[in-house]
Amino acid sequence: MKKILKFLLFILALVVIGIVTFYTYLLFVKIDRMQPLQAVASDAVFVIESENLTKGWKEVKESQLWDHILESDYLEEYEADMMAVDSLMAENPFVRKVFKDRPLALSFNMLDNESYDMLFVVDIGKYGKLSLLPQLAGMFNYELNTYPYKYGEIYGLTYGDANEVIHLAVHENLLIGSLCEEMVERSLETLHTGKAFAVDKFTQVQNQNDDGLVNLYLNYALLDDFVGVFFPEMKENLNSVSNILAYSALVTHLKDKNIALAGFTNYYDTVPSVVDALVKADAGEMEAHLILPSQTALLMDLNIDDFDRFYMDFMDQFSAVDPEGFKAYEKNMRMSEKWLGIDFDEVLFPWLAGEFAVAKLRPESNARELDVLLAVKANDLELAKEGLGTLVKHIRKRTPVKFDQVNYRNHEIYLLNMKGFFKLFFGQFMADIEKPYFTYLDDYVVFSNSVNSLMGMVDDYLVGNTLARNPGFSSFLNRFGNEGNFSVFVQMPKVYQHMYYYSDYKARKSLKKNKNLLVNFAHIGWQLKATGDMFETSLLAQHDEKAMMYEELEEMQKSAEDLFVEEYRELKFKIFPDETFPWNEGHVDYWGTHPERVQDSVIVHEGEMRDSLLQGLWRTYYPTGNIRAAVPYDDGKVEGTAVFYYDDNDHTVKAEVDFEEDVLDGSYKEYYSNGRTKAELTANEGVFHGEGLYYYRNGQVKIEGKYKKGKRNGKWKHYTKAGELISKETWRR
Repeated sequence: MKKILKFLLFILALVVIGIVTFYTYLLFVKIDRMQPLQAVASDAVFVIESENLTKGWKEVKESQLWDHILESDYLEEYEADMMAVDSLMAENPFVRKVFKDRPLALSFNMLDNESYDMLFVVDIGKYGKLSLLPQLAGMFNYELNTYPYKYGEIYGLTYGDANEVIHLAVHENLLIGSLCEEMVERSLETLHTGKAFAVDKFTQVQNQNDDGLVNLYLNYALLDDFVGVFFPEMKENLNSVSNILAYSALVTHLKDKNIALAGFTNYYDTVPSVVDALVKADAGEMEAHLILPSQTALLMDLNIDDFDRFYMDFMDQFSAVDPEGFKAYEKNMRMSEKWLGIDFDEVLFPWLAGEFAVAKLRPESNARELDVLLAVKANDLELAKEGLGTLVKHIRKRTPVKFDQVNYRNHEIYLLNMKGFFKLFFGQFMADIEKPYFTYLDDYVVFSNSVNSLMGMVDDYLVGNTLARNPGFSSFLNRFGNEGNFSVFVQMPKVYQHMYYYSDYKARKSLKKNKNLLVNFAHIGWQLKATGDMFETSLLAQHDEKAMMYEELEEMQKSAEDLFVEEYRELKFKIFPDETFPWNEGHVDYWGTHPERVQDSVIVHEGEMRDSLLQGLWRTYYPTGNIRAAVPYDDGKVEGTAVFYYDDNDHTVKAEVDFEEDVLDGSYKEYYSNGRTKAELTANEGVFHGEGLYYYRNGQVKIEGKYKKGKRNGKWKHYTKAGELISKETWRR
């Protein structure tokens, strides 16, 4: 018995000595302390860094955003793994000791031009000197294999039901890991060669920031390749950004359901670019959202306070850095001026105020994927009209006229029939606008490669469906400064629709899987404002799990307001007698040729004429013989209640509209083709004013609210087809 007791005491002593020796070793051993960023290769697109893994993870996990992010299908497959790691950290003392409060870097690196993978690096301190990986593998019965590599040993740790392998390596105090073995090899090579992410250009912006719990670093050189993995069509457009901007260093803050990042961005000043001139320019005030449609999916706004100074700075920098490129630019400009017989300095530059806003819209049935709007602010709209009028006139002299100027709802639309006009000034960035159409809205000249896009924009502008009157966008915009040199705003529900609309089957399947994660970040904004020799940078992602519902409500509102009112407001139905009209006193029957059966004549109008003016009730007919409209006239003007009909044998009423001297005034009602009421409104001097009711085809109220001088005002309510209230919102004119 005594022998057994002595043996146990001996074993216990060995254990105690082992423990003391172990902790003494950890206490006194000296290591070369390396930072996780030193193991991140220079081909990283962006890096998430935390000075304290434990606190950083806790902040993310306890944020209101976390539960909503986990609801996405994309992260669902990783949720179990994340929760397992979380439990492991909480319940296992050894694991908690190794990883608690450790610095971490998580990077996303390009493997080639078409694929990427992730790498994590944790500073495990003095535990790096121990045989840590075999201990962890043995503790959890994981299979562990070793792979020799010229810069160190790599371990393959097999785990999970699917026998997945995570590749790991330890270098000094750093634990390196990735699901991709090549990523670990690159990291070890980076540590050996010293060619890490943390180059001088990066540390320049990093040193500008205060320390944050979680930081985000972005490498623009590879941004086009990374985005191109998901959206190939955007890669070329981002190429110029990748060649100009260098790095962003941003401190992350999680507040409520939003992700806010703030910091600095620098750029490469060795290439001729608009950025160098932007740094010297004061930011202008953003106003394009006052005219751009609410359905804008993506808005990019370039804004400078003094365009003349900006342009001169750009030309000076261009000529100094790239003399040959500058000469080629000057030559093309002079050739174009000579060919047209004009001076661009006289017809274009004098009226440019300094704001250039590019907008991509949510897809419509008549839209193309590359359709785009460019809103250019004018400091003097009359001067802009004069200059562009001269330009159009000279272009018409040189090129055959293929597009006649059209008047669309009192807005003239013109065509600059000159191939490569925008490419001459903006380069490849605006190459999609080959021969632009343009019109004028407020203080802006709006260009587009699609006449349909311009017409749709005019429609939205007339009824007030603009970004400025979109409550969600307006409140989001207020989170940024009103002045910025360059800003990008994204409405994700509309971007999602754009991507889905123009994607193939495979891409659509992936988009649908990640719909909640994408769409619920309702608004994303990025803004650069020049300060010193770099840009103060703000990035905000606003999460709203009701984003898709709001999008559907907006669609509901838009479809409800898709009335025939413009046809009636603009008197397109009105009879305007011409030389073919039978100018009889008394009763008049006006006959015309059938549009298809030219051998037949059909009644077009009938009514009374007095003193060569239309008087009393006039009826207009469809070619089928069915009545189209019954309109009262008084001395040639529409006066009283006009009734309009669908082209059917039942004479189904389409609309009942009150007029006073050719102007909408009084009751306005529209009906569905099934005879049920579509809308009940009141007009005053041509615009809606007062109560408004919209209905579903089943007769149930769809929307109710009030108008004030043509604009939504006060409380508006939306209902389902079953009569259940969906939402209430308050509008201010």
